[in-house]
Amino acid sequence: MRNGFTLIEMIVVIVIVAVAGIAGVVVLREGVEIYMISSRESGAHAAARLGLDRMTREIRELDRGSVSAATATEISFTNPYNTDLTRGANPVTFRLSGGTLERSGDGGASWEPLVEGVENSGVFTYYRIESGTAAAFTPAAPYGDIEWILVKLEVRDGDRTALLRQQVSVTRSGQ
Repeated sequence: MRNGFTLIEMIVVIVIVAVAGIAGVVVLREGVEIYMISSRESGAHAAARLGLDRMTREIRELDRGSVSAATATEISFTNPYNTDLTRGANPVTFRLSGGTLERSGDGGASWEPLVEGVENSGVFTYYRIESGTAAAFTPAAPYGDIEWILVKLEVRDGDRTALLRQQVSVTRSGQ
C-alpha cells in the first residue's frame, strides 16, 4: 500500500489544471473584449440618436416661412420658441462641419457639437409634392415648398457604421 502521489501524477495534474486555466482565461478575455466593443458602439449610437432626436424635434417646430437656408449640409430657420418655451424668434442653424453635426442658436456666433463621426456628405434631403407624388429637390429661397425633410446620419465608431434616418414633416406658415 502506498500513501500519497507520485511525481509523475503530480506533474500530469499540474499540466491538466494549467491547460484548463489557460483555456478559461482565453474565453473570459474574449468575452470581456466583446462586451467592451459593444458597449462603446452602443454609447456612440446612443449619442448619435440623442443628437438626431434633438435636431428633428426643433425642425418639427419650424414652419416653412421661417427657413432662411436649406442645403444638403445645413438648415437655418427661426425657432418660434425661446428656450423657456415662450413665443420668440430665435435663429437656429444645424450644419455638418468636418464630420461633426453642430447646432447654433445665436446666429452662428457659437456652435455646439451634437453628433461626431458623421461620414455622409449630405445630411438633409428636402421633399415636396409634385403631381401627387413626393419628389426630392434642391430648395431655393423662399423655401416655402419644403413638405418634409429626411435627415440621414452615417456615424462611424471604430470599424462599424451606424445609419440613422428620420423623416420630419414641415408645417405650413401660419398653422
